[in-house]
Amino acid sequence: MKPKFKVGQTVQLSTNGLGRAVRGTTYEIISIRPANDDEFQYVIKSPTEAYQRCVREGLLAV
Repeated sequence: MKPKFKVGQTVQLSTNGLGRAVRGTTYEIISIRPANDDEFQYVIKSPTEAYQRCVREGLLAV
């Protein structure tokens, strides 16, 4: 199984993990974590946020 996204790629987060849509914010893939339950996890960072997020592949879109 291969990751759907690559390090350095710009993506959007479809939800913030609480079921709320996140609109207009783009994130850069910082690193890829091993698959967990057949789904990769990604460390992402927005230039407008001071922190990084770790999210499942299914929550990201181009």
